[in-house]
Amino acid sequence: MIPPSRFKSRQSKRFVERKNTRLILIASLMVICLVTFGFSLIRIVNLNLFEIQYVTVSGADGDISPSLQAAALDAVSGDYWGIFSKASTFFYPAKAVKDSVTKASPRIASVSVKRQGLQALVISVEEKAPAALVCANLPDFTGNSLSFGDSDSCYFADDTGYIYGAAPSFSGNVYNRYYVPDLTDGTSSLIVGQMATSTTEFHALQTLFADLKNTSIAAEAVLIKAAGEYELYVRNPSQSNLASSSDSDMAVIYFDDSRSFSEQLSNLVSFWKNMTETAAAKHLSLSFDYIDVRYGTNVFYRLNK
Repeated sequence: MIPPSRFKSRQSKRFVERKNTRLILIASLMVICLVTFGFSLIRIVNLNLFEIQYVTVSGADGDISPSLQAAALDAVSGDYWGIFSKASTFFYPAKAVKDSVTKASPRIASVSVKRQGLQALVISVEEKAPAALVCANLPDFTGNSLSFGDSDSCYFADDTGYIYGAAPSFSGNVYNRYYVPDLTDGTSSLIVGQMATSTTEFHALQTLFADLKNTSIAAEAVLIKAAGEYELYVRNPSQSNLASSSDSDMAVIYFDDSRSFSEQLSNLVSFWKNMTETAAAKHLSLSFDYIDVRYGTNVFYRLNK
């Protein structure tokens, strides 16, 4: 007679072996199913039917649209770890597409990407709005008249002072105009992509223009010189109410960064008001050659003869 304890021990051992065998079999089948499913999924996802092949661009001028399309297609080339294509309509890198399109042109302010169907992307872009005109040359003066026919050397800058594109030729003061001759080295292609000046200085000058618009002084342009020196070109009192600013009789205002622009503007406005009121009372024409506000309330000037 077999002792019960020995029978139970042998039975338990065989039971454990069968259980382990079943577990191994089930695990193997699960692995096979997962591998088969994964392989099938990869094959399906990488079918041409689900591959991005077309890119359309809206909101951009025709001269840069081809480069934006090329940038988007380049962003979806290649694959992830040699498994999934980046051009897959399910896994395309949307952020990489946005970044690539943004970098393709300095004129781009914002980019949005959405899928159209299974094989196309629609890229919607917004181009930057000009905040100012930056001219890489010296102002063109003939006597006291400032000519604005020099736009071939002028570029658009955004609200940070970043120069992002050549400006078309036009006259008038649609935009705040800055002359920055130190930008040029004879190669205009290198000017686009530069900063006209630091963002802090640019914002201060933009604020100065805005403040001038609330005065009787008609500002036309600023020359940015070395060592924190500036020349502001304004229409003389007899010209201040003219509709067109082209070739107007100009006065030069000298100012610098040793004092705040607001302080120098305040001194200029007080001086201008006093001089114009005195001239009007005497029925005299008033035309300044220059006004120097760099020395506090001591304003120096010279009149045109």
